[in-house]
Amino acid sequence: EGIVNFQFKHLGALVRLKIAMEETSTLKQVTLQTDDNDFTLKGYVDLTATTPTVNPTSTSNTFTILLDDITVEANSDLVVYFLMPPVNLTDKTLSVVVEKDNGYTQEITLAGKNFEAGKPYELTGTMESKKEEETQNGIVITREDEEMTDDENEYVIEEGEITEVPVTAP
Repeated sequence: EGIVNFQFKHLGALVRLKIAMEETSTLKQVTLQTDDNDFTLKGYVDLTATTPTVNPTSTSNTFTILLDDITVEANSDLVVYFLMPPVNLTDKTLSVVVEKDNGYTQEITLAGKNFEAGKPYELTGTMESKKEEETQNGIVITREDEEMTDDENEYVIEEGEITEVPVTAP
């Protein structure tokens, strides 16, 4: 009497993102990125449907997880668990972009998967410390860590005419 029996269907895919970090970093966010608008940002669920699913109303080519300045020590793993709406990224390239508190970003590329609702997945990779990128005035600047000294940093401009700019180290 007065008892209700609920049966829940998982609507999201559980993802464990594990990235080996080669240098100590304080991280602001991690963004998954594809070439197409594959990620559902907003949607609705028809609870009267036989098989409820997420019906997207807004999509994007990025899915961002805020990290709130998490510090990861050198040679240890960044491990982030998150739920996301199902998405089939089979045969697609999935970029993982890590934004640091100093404004620089690092990126690795992973093979996409079919992320199905109610199933767990793991994405793994290694973030090499060879370069960090920053965008200034629409120009992507790549900093090569291996070439840094206390006196100057070398920057490679991927777009534009300048190839090196000496700057005072922080």
